[in-house]
Amino acid sequence: GDLSEGLDAAQAQHCDAYSAEVLSQGGVPQAAEYFDALRGGQANHGCAGGAKAAPRGVSPIIAAVRLAERARLIRRRAIVGHDGIDLREDWRRIQKPPVIRGYAALLYWENSRSVWERTSAKSFLAT
Repeated sequence: GDLSEGLDAAQAQHCDAYSAEVLSQGGVPQAAEYFDALRGGQANHGCAGGAKAAPRGVSPIIAAVRLAERARLIRRRAIVGHDGIDLREDWRRIQKPPVIRGYAALLYWENSRSVWERTSAKSFLAT
């Protein structure tokens, strides 16, 4: 899903990493409250980007979190990426830096196999 858009590189990395943490460790109320605060211009956990730090549309993100809760998918992982960031560039020398967009991929799963099934699968794959 889309995350921030238009923040500087360091701020985008910080805000998007924290947004992904809220999504992967919290639930729907925490995610909705966090994004609402960002849209309202409140700084949260060092993210002072305001509306630029909030996703354009939170519905798909909230729906994914809600579905994971309903399906009891307790294992979660979030991967954050950015378009427009080149860490080798000296951004102070560029007159008009590119627009930086943050993206997140959220993965939810549950491994309902018993310990014995998981152990035998590991030994089978190792051979």
